[in-house]
Amino acid sequence: MTVKTTWTLFFDGACKPTNPGKYACFGWVLKDPTGKMRATGKGLLVPTENITNNVAEYGALEEGLKYVIKSGLVIPRLLCLGDSKLVVMTVAGKWRAKKAHLLLMRERVRVLLKGLISWEMKWISREENEEADVLSQGVRLRCGAHSTVVVY
Repeated sequence: MTVKTTWTLFFDGACKPTNPGKYACFGWVLKDPTGKMRATGKGLLVPTENITNNVAEYGALEEGLKYVIKSGLVIPRLLCLGDSKLVVMTVAGKWRAKKAHLLLMRERVRVLLKGLISWEMKWISREENEEADVLSQGVRLRCGAHSTVVVY
């Protein structure tokens, strides 16, 4: 019998009201090795002058990783799944980030990943990322820069 040890972090970001926009909304979903949802998070990143979908996607991954690390859960392996090819490929080291603000975001994510035992990044389609997408799209502009985390 094989014991499953891989947890999964789905992440998604959206720029509101357009891309580029005024706000970066994010959503993430953490599932245990059995596929059970263990926690979700959503919110808005603090507005800056460089708000794009890429910023929102990096923010979603960063916020999800912060939760994983602060939660104290023992996660032998974390599979990070997102529908942003740019974020997945630059964090995995397969592509180079060119813009300074995205380089900084990538480095913040890589610092967080160093706190994990084992991790992998994979690109998935938007359809496969529906739960995180719904969270990021459901964020209301009136909620400011607050985040909401739900633990199951």
